[in-house]
Amino acid sequence: MERITAAAKATYKNSLVKEEKEKMKQLFKSIDKDGDGKISTEELKLYFETQPEQEALGRSNIFSLIDENQDGFLQFGEFVTLFYVILSNIPVCNACTEFTEGVFYVCLDCLDKPARQSYNLCVSCYYREDFLHEHAEFLDNYTLFSDMREKLQGSSSGGTSKAKSRKRDKMKKALKVITGLAAIGSFIVSCPWG
Repeated sequence: MERITAAAKATYKNSLVKEEKEKMKQLFKSIDKDGDGKISTEELKLYFETQPEQEALGRSNIFSLIDENQDGFLQFGEFVTLFYVILSNIPVCNACTEFTEGVFYVCLDCLDKPARQSYNLCVSCYYREDFLHEHAEFLDNYTLFSDMREKLQGSSSGGTSKAKSRKRDKMKKALKVITGLAAIGSFIVSCPWG
């Protein structure tokens, strides 16, 4: 979790303008229902209930992973990490509901679904084959990223037909999901929660 936390803090520090940082602070305050300057597990649960696309994340172990000092509350700095995880679409294992911190496996047949609706597995569940799913083809996120990058580079040379263009657009979308390269600044400006 250290690398994700470091990436979240770096993104907050270097990629957001003053107005975007202010929107994040306002969102934090709106989730902090009792106004005590920190978010409890219950307050976060209430927030996730209003965000159906984040249902799996709300059921995961994300709170305990992000709560760096293990005091049962999220301070603003810890909330920055949560917000980064949400925007980056870092998945939860569909089998055990644990948050996937690094390598995870993606169902290739479910890849076209929105990020939080695709089928993803942590390394442990995939290794133990401890899951029930209608499809059998999985790739780890790094292999998938590398494969998609090669395909994108190959399809960008020469003329493109509409079919190739649609395929390239799908690959770009999937690539964005897999790598967690969300456009954080522009998303916060139009943030549906703020």
